Amino acid sequence: MRQLATLITLIHLGGVSKSRFTAFFVYGIAVVYAILPVSAQVSQDKIRDLGAGALSHEQRYRALSIRTDAVWADVFKTLKSFSDATNPELVLPTLRTELAGLKIQVKEQSSPIMIRKDVDQLRQEITSLKEGLANAARQDLAKKAGTLAETVGGLVEELDAIGQACEQIINDSASWEKEYSLSIQVQGENVARREIKNLAVKAADSLEKVREKYNKARAVTAPSPTNSARPDLRTLPTDQLQELADRESALPVPDKAWLKELVAELKVRLLRTQELEKALKVESSTAARVTCT
Repeated sequence: MRQLATLITLIHLGGVSKSRFTAFFVYGIAVVYAILPVSAQVSQDKIRDLGAGALSHEQRYRALSIRTDAVWADVFKTLKSFSDATNPELVLPTLRTELAGLKIQVKEQSSPIMIRKDVDQLRQEITSLKEGLANAARQDLAKKAGTLAETVGGLVEELDAIGQACEQIINDSASWEKEYSLSIQVQGENVARREIKNLAVKAADSLEKVREKYNKARAVTAPSPTNSARPDLRTLPTDQLQELADRESALPVPDKAWLKELVAELKVRLLRTQELEKALKVESSTAARVTCT
């Protein structure tokens, strides 16, 4: 706006012609109206997208895997703290509270900082990308997007497994408490405490097997794109080449190298057509002169 005010002052002083002022004025208005809607439309989701925009889908998946590992670590840390406690019977309420908090963390979907929402968003983005890669020439990337979407979906199952494990241990802890009460009367306090600690260790061992199962599933990597299935452009009709180029350029994420090959082949054919038309004109003109003589 300051620039527009300066231009108005200059026009009054004769420093800028009316035509130049009009051009600058229109440009300034266009810039202002181009910027305002963008600012007005900024939302929490847009900010989240911006934060992830510098990362590839696979990098974001790896980051989410690390965050999921951190939740696993918190569950094991909670169990270990219980099994290491001098008086485990007294910290049973703390065990339940901490596990309940972790269960909420992996189930929560409304908060923008929770893992599940970020995983769901990433899976939706990849699925949308896959749907946009319906072009037969891009089945390589469509396959990769499909595999990655399934791999990201595995994190959802993993988060569910963590939540179910927390719930199971919370339920089991009620029986631990009963066993402790019975054992302390028969075998004494020290044995009763040792047994209740062992129950927590066994729960951690069982949970470790579950985590290992999901870790192995995570090791599946998406296939790298390959151009082996693409046709030899020199064998395709020009109209089919044009159709491939149009479809590729319309994709959300076009393959620039492939599009460049298509355009290059189209240019070559256009030049050949132009040269042929030029040769035919010369031939026709020569024939006409010969006829006249």
